[in-house]
Amino acid sequence: MLFFIMLCGTCSAQENLLPGRSGEVIAYPFRNFNFINPQFDRVNKADGSYFNTYLTRVVVTTESKNHFRVDLPFASTNATADHSTVFGFSDMDLRYTRILGRGRNTFWGASAQIYLPTASNEALGSGICQLRTGLGGIYLFPRSRGSIFLSGEYRFSIHKEGKANVSVFAWSPNCDYWFKKGYVGYYATWTYDFRAGRLDIPLDVEAGYPVFKNIVASFEYILPLTSVGASYNNELTGKLRFYLK
Repeated sequence: MLFFIMLCGTCSAQENLLPGRSGEVIAYPFRNFNFINPQFDRVNKADGSYFNTYLTRVVVTTESKNHFRVDLPFASTNATADHSTVFGFSDMDLRYTRILGRGRNTFWGASAQIYLPTASNEALGSGICQLRTGLGGIYLFPRSRGSIFLSGEYRFSIHKEGKANVSVFAWSPNCDYWFKKGYVGYYATWTYDFRAGRLDIPLDVEAGYPVFKNIVASFEYILPLTSVGASYNNELTGKLRFYLK
């Protein structure tokens, strides 16, 4: 999804809790934090099939500038030759983000992410080892009321074993609003697939709220706005983030 995603909680939020999406993908430059993020994602595809992902995301941030993320996904789908449902391990990915600089209300950085073809069934993964690199920056509104964020990323195949090349550029013009507790934001990633010649500009809205002291629940809905050639009808995601001391 995103390289940098908005900070969706105040800078003076609860001691060990960031009630937004920042912790999923970036190093939070004000203090260290770690969390485990189980989530369920369903993609309803344009051909009538579906792809469900049961993901556990582990995040570790050190020195307030270095950010490590590991995604361990299981998946199920009926996008098979006989339309039967298969379940198993999907492609895992590893991500590193580094904050390169910051101003009074801004900070910026770079990331590298590798996708490993670890799927237990051909229908559950791409079968392609891929690398994704990017740059991004965030502006935080005064009094911690929201943010504006821009990033650009390029994803490409580095080992494909007879598969088609992957060449996708992603642009993320995002914004959000922070309440005293919780958040709502537009978190879309616009993509252009150079191989397929397909542009995807989605509606992507997420809202989250801290349901317990160190737990944030959120819900995301994605709808493609460029209907010509879209590979999916919609996408739904539910998440829980358990912050660790």
